[in-house]
Amino acid sequence: MVGLALKANSDLHYLRRIGADTATVNAKSQDREDWLVLLAVNHLLSGLEAFIAANLSDFSPPELKLEAGFPRRRGVGSPTVHLP
Repeated sequence: MVGLALKANSDLHYLRRIGADTATVNAKSQDREDWLVLLAVNHLLSGLEAFIAANLSDFSPPELKLEAGFPRRRGVGSPTVHLP
């Protein structure tokens, strides 16, 4: 995403330097803005995910037990969760 934002910025500077028409410059400016907003949202969500993961790292109730319970027949089984 950072690379695409930098490319849009470079393209915008190029269009302004060669004197491209206003519609093209405005479209590229909007494209750059879209990439920057997407980059900001991505970083905020990544930070939120890291915050939640850090706070839930010690969360493991002792009564919750996860076992891989595969049937003895052919095919794919699914893990089972046993609760008391």
